[in-house]
Amino acid sequence: MSLLRTFHQFAAVTYAQRRNAAANETQQEGTAARYILPGETNAIRMEVNLWGEVGGPGIYVVPSDMDIVGLISSAGGPTEFAKLQDVTIVRAYPQDGEPRIITVDIREFMQTADASVLPSLNPQDVVFVPSTFRKNFATGVGVWTTITAALASIALIYERIERAQSRR
Repeated sequence: MSLLRTFHQFAAVTYAQRRNAAANETQQEGTAARYILPGETNAIRMEVNLWGEVGGPGIYVVPSDMDIVGLISSAGGPTEFAKLQDVTIVRAYPQDGEPRIITVDIREFMQTADASVLPSLNPQDVVFVPSTFRKNFATGVGVWTTITAALASIALIYERIERAQSRR
């Protein structure tokens, strides 16, 4: 079983649990209650930003004890082009006052189940899941193919115009 398939199975369970909580959240939008998770503990929630190769990038309001795997799972999991060994957390507002960039290898967690490799999230963190070389290469090839086709079309039009003018 591939590592990505395992992650998606893990994400599906977590995503289903979070979907129910999100339904309650939409009823509380715009209120302070948005940052309190209902239940016995009344856990505090925080906003984090998730960008890149995930099912649904955006701003998420999540429990303050959520880790990066839970956040990515809440967004529907990684895409097939996600580079899970180079996930970046940009922490502009850390609790100790010193901004920093943290690189996380989620593949290591998926292979070892060692949660100590997963840093905790802080409010206003920006989590970026980059693309693999395969996607970047495919995108680049697509752009060059489009440019080449456009140039070939221009050359063909120019040739036909020249041929038409020489017949006159």
